[in-house]
Amino acid sequence: MEHEHECAMRIKSKYPETNVILQETIPYASYRAVDIQCILKLSNSRASTRAYDYSQKYCKLTHTNGGNQMMSYLTHKGLERLLFSSRSDEAIQQH
Repeated sequence: MEHEHECAMRIKSKYPETNVILQETIPYASYRAVDIQCILKLSNSRASTRAYDYSQKYCKLTHTNGGNQMMSYLTHKGLERLLFSSRSDEAIQQH
């Protein structure tokens, strides 16, 4: 849990606009998928996480400027998978 929270806080401090959720229960840290995909400059956000299972990605009702919407969130496991598969310079710095 501490490792996930530390990682989340590093990302949040470098990218303050990123929606990060910290919890005391699993998943300990969650990241709004579209925010991470923007940081990594991924063009097709749905395709990059389509094959992820429930331990890597989940949907949550989230308040947005357009009202409440179901948004995809990555768990720490999903974040690691996306970072390891990305060729972005930002992903390399996070490793």
